[in-house]
Amino acid sequence: MKKLILCAFVALAPITTLRAAIAVDSEPREITKLEDSIVYPISERIHGYDGRVVLDALIDTNGAVVRVNCLYATNWDFKNAAVTAMWKMRFTPAVSDGRHTEVWITRTINFNLTGPPEKFVAGGGIPGLG
Repeated sequence: MKKLILCAFVALAPITTLRAAIAVDSEPREITKLEDSIVYPISERIHGYDGRVVLDALIDTNGAVVRVNCLYATNWDFKNAAVTAMWKMRFTPAVSDGRHTEVWITRTINFNLTGPPEKFVAGGGIPGLG
């Protein structure tokens, strides 16, 4: 049974890009977890800010991220952290009719300060803020 991956309509003046939906036999799956690559921005953590970023990423036939577009970001610091993490990701390739195929995926990353510090900053937190 084929699954339908619906890709987003992105409108950025003056450029408009429409990504068509394609049918795939299997969707790309994360090999490296996005959550493990994200570093909570220090400036936002110090001020107690939460944020949200929505990204589109093009996954190629080898499972590599080859393009990242930011659709929404609370601010530049959250955007930078999310985009940096997305570039580190690896996926299994999507398969359509028995062949690997490029697909766009959309990921929403929510930054919030409800977990332990070691979850947010590589190396186990910010010295002096413990």
